[in-house]
Amino acid sequence: MATPEKRTVIVGGTSGIGHALSQLYLKRGDRVTIVGRRAPSEPLSDRYQTVTADLSLASGQEDALIGIGQDAIDTLLFTAGGLSAKSRVTAEGKDAAWMVNHIARKRLTDGLAPLLSKGARVGYISTWGSYKTPPPPDYDYGVPGRDGMGHVLKTYVPNDALFASLSKARPDLHILGYNPGPTKGTALAERPDTPLFMRLLAPVLKLMSRPVDLVSKEFFHSLETAAPGISWMNAGKPITRPPHLDA
Repeated sequence: MATPEKRTVIVGGTSGIGHALSQLYLKRGDRVTIVGRRAPSEPLSDRYQTVTADLSLASGQEDALIGIGQDAIDTLLFTAGGLSAKSRVTAEGKDAAWMVNHIARKRLTDGLAPLLSKGARVGYISTWGSYKTPPPPDYDYGVPGRDGMGHVLKTYVPNDALFASLSKARPDLHILGYNPGPTKGTALAERPDTPLFMRLLAPVLKLMSRPVDLVSKEFFHSLETAAPGISWMNAGKPITRPPHLDA
């Protein structure tokens, strides 16, 4: 009897790590749905679906949920995210970093959780800054127009609690929270809004950076071999539960 075709959904699969992961899951034989602002330029497989949506907008998040549809999901990955020192206010008057880096993940996690098959695998790639001291309890993440790389990094922190909560509600799931560390291709030094100190550090960061293909294969293997419950990794190394979740 043939093995049933699995379905993988990648939120942010049009470039970088997300795109590399989409190719790995296609090679495995999965039916892959990606969500992004544009379709990839490469020819698509007949098992490959693109859902075009701007995740910085609440309307775009709704478009994503509608486009993904109601078929069961065996693997759900979140790779979309923004890393910019210059703030951007959306057409809806919201902070773009907060909307993409957390609100979209929360809304899509909540909306897609009922579609996750028993024993499904869920991966969150993005947790920049999440393993450091978190912001104070009264920190307002959603203030529009707040500049600074520090603020952008903070917008990722609530994601830890998001997938810890999902793991508690669905102990059958295999969940991986993964910070890839510096990755080749981010090109921060070339962005006009990158602070001077980060431009000066760019050569060092480039030496420390790991290739996208290596990171994606590492993440793919780690998620596929993860035990039920939740696992945490930082730059490829297992870590303990972030202590701020128990604060």
